[in-house]
Amino acid sequence: MLGTLLVSCAIYAFSPNVSTLFANPGFWEWRHHLVFLSGVVALAFMALAMLISVRPAWFERAMGGLDKAYAIHKWAGIWAWVAVIFHWLVEHLPKWGVKGGFLAPPIRSGKGGLSPFAKQLVESGLLFADLIFFSMLALMLVALFHKIPYRFFRHTHKLFPVVFLVAAWHSVTVQLKAHWLSSPAGYGVILLALAGSIPAFISLFQCIGCTRKVKAVVARLQRHGDNMVDIHLETGAQNFTHSAGQFAFLSFERDREPHPFTIASASHEKGLRFIIKALGDHTKKLVRHLQPGEKVKVEGPYGQFHFKDDKARQIWIAGGIGITPFMARLDELAREGGVSCAPAVDFWYCSMTEEENAFPEDLEALCQRSGIKLHRKVAQRGELLSAEEVVEAVGKLEEASIWFCGPQGFAKSLLRGLKERGMDERAFHCEAFEMR
Repeated sequence: MLGTLLVSCAIYAFSPNVSTLFANPGFWEWRHHLVFLSGVVALAFMALAMLISVRPAWFERAMGGLDKAYAIHKWAGIWAWVAVIFHWLVEHLPKWGVKGGFLAPPIRSGKGGLSPFAKQLVESGLLFADLIFFSMLALMLVALFHKIPYRFFRHTHKLFPVVFLVAAWHSVTVQLKAHWLSSPAGYGVILLALAGSIPAFISLFQCIGCTRKVKAVVARLQRHGDNMVDIHLETGAQNFTHSAGQFAFLSFERDREPHPFTIASASHEKGLRFIIKALGDHTKKLVRHLQPGEKVKVEGPYGQFHFKDDKARQIWIAGGIGITPFMARLDELAREGGVSCAPAVDFWYCSMTEEENAFPEDLEALCQRSGIKLHRKVAQRGELLSAEEVVEAVGKLEEASIWFCGPQGFAKSLLRGLKERGMDERAFHCEAFEMR
């Protein structure tokens, strides 16, 4: 985020007449520069948000996982929103002050020289300036107000590429008025506009992850109670290689919007396994109505929750449906001959109810085949895992890494307790995935 802000300031530093900000530090001079600086900052953060939205593999690797990249995406959107509001207010408030008689109008320098065509381009960009402001205001309020249903947020979020393209046009054409195109700053703004416009078109034409998609079909499924379904997908001759702990976006026939689900099978198996729990509107419909034979598009794999480190032992902690990445790793280890070729592992499986803890039925056998020490915790019985219990069972925390998948409140509480007992936070691996 800081890098994006520095890039924005660096671009602005090469803009025309930037030296006049201090040579003639009057109100209108400051207002002029603040309008353009805030515009560049807004464009830069919007371009960053657009880039992340198309899930580039290189950016995910650089950030250490798509969950971290999506966190940056969220904050890039927030900072773009703040910059757009500031840009609009600095543009309009002084004008209102002049109309109300509170401010003296600026002295016009008479500098112009724009051709009629150039003037039309500038006016076309300015025409959409208010549209950008009110669109950003409304869309970000929907994104940040979590009481608004996700399905509504999902549809409104698709308008952001259009808003960005309009903002990019405004940013490029307004440079004609300020004579930026004769300076390095002008080319910098054009590069920012292109950097965001390409992902915007990728999104509008529904080509996100198109090179990482395979077609699959629901080969079989098994329901567990009324809130969980275990599905097996067949991908046919198409190859889908992943590491244990990664996830993929699934698009079903009944709802073509992609949603992320952790893969619960090892990569060498034929097809893919997913365990889906009814936690929202989309997953509730899947659990209730999904049937064998339905077609699915699988996009991925994504994620850096790969169980790879240089520690002597590992601590696995699963909360409820968070068991899925560990099932993939257990299957992988069982096929490779157990932990003789991996760190020693203690595995805590924590659930709310006895029924939930009994799934999957083969968990005990998988742990035995893999050489994993399994600990079960059921909140219904008053059994809650604490940092103190983890330390007592494992011993020296500096020799261990922790791999956690479960509710974020549980993760924060556990991490706080472990840090108090001397654990390095960098050894605590957890995917904090949020779609908004």
